[in-house]
Amino acid sequence: MKKRNFLFVLLSFYCFIAVGIVGYNIVTTVSEIKDWYFLTDIQKRHKIFGNLYDFFTFIDKNTPENAKILIVSSDVRTFFLSRYYLYPKKIIVLSSPKDISDLKIAYEYIASYGMPLSLNEYSLILTCGAKDGKGFLYKKR
Repeated sequence: MKKRNFLFVLLSFYCFIAVGIVGYNIVTTVSEIKDWYFLTDIQKRHKIFGNLYDFFTFIDKNTPENAKILIVSSDVRTFFLSRYYLYPKKIIVLSSPKDISDLKIAYEYIASYGMPLSLNEYSLILTCGAKDGKGFLYKKR
């Protein structure tokens, strides 16, 4: 009898916890939907990626589809987001401008996020303003 009562209490406690978790998930889902549902796709991308989304759409609009682009940025997300947003362009991402000298001969464009560069063989063609950094696009002369 004691064993049966213990199992009943344990099963009741388990059901109570399960119902609580389901209720919590419903409340959380409703609050998240309220924050995200009415946003456009572009607003959602801004919320997730910040100004990097602007930077990549800026590069995509101002370079040809088959361009070779060297991107210099200290932001870790730059590599993956550039592959996604700039496909089918050929992309190389560097974290430091010190490494440019070996690679810049092969690239028509150099893009820089958050750090202006001084390049002799390239001219600055466009800048993209952002709150936490600026984007620069250079083209080979």
